[in-house]
Amino acid sequence: MVPKLETTVITETSLTEHHVHWTRLRRDLHAHPELRFEEHGTADVVARELEKLGYTVSRGLGGTGVVASLPGANPDRGIVLRAS
Repeated sequence: MVPKLETTVITETSLTEHHVHWTRLRRDLHAHPELRFEEHGTADVVARELEKLGYTVSRGLGGTGVVASLPGANPDRGIVLRAS
């Protein structure tokens, strides 16, 4: 199980410690491909994993989109990551 991260920096060590989990997750997602705009299962997996890490998750944006936020020390600054 992946530990919930409080507002912390994800370090190379934490990623290495959970390498097996992330590898299994990636392989499972690739073993069950979904058609474009029908990625409901993938979106659900991504949202659940982000919630486990402590993110606040919004689902269903544009149909299957997932948006996650993790508050930091400064509410006026942020980082945006996009993946497809």
